[in-house]
Amino acid sequence: MAFAMSRLSKVAIAVLLLTCLAFYGCSRSDDRLQTSFRKISVGMSYEQVVALVGQPRWRGRCGADYVFVQARPGGGSCLEYASAFAPLNPWYPVVFLNAGGRVEGKYEFASP
Repeated sequence: MAFAMSRLSKVAIAVLLLTCLAFYGCSRSDDRLQTSFRKISVGMSYEQVVALVGQPRWRGRCGADYVFVQARPGGGSCLEYASAFAPLNPWYPVVFLNAGGRVEGKYEFASP
């Protein structure tokens, strides 16, 4: 006797498969972000950071536009990235650029 799957079973299996693939893709994205973020060093240009990590989720002035960080002396900006699972996984790596557009530091904001 052949096993016959109902239409509902096929849909359920398809949804489960797509969910697993999406979760895998997000996990890989987070792994790449963590690996690339570790490679950022002081003195790199904005272009080098973007080539290494990709476009930031957010870019703006530290302290004024980005309230989690105090204003940087002499101006500068912040580049914020985020976990693919944010806010479920509240991990936000931030790169600090000086007024000349060079990396001056980085920090990983995380919530317990």
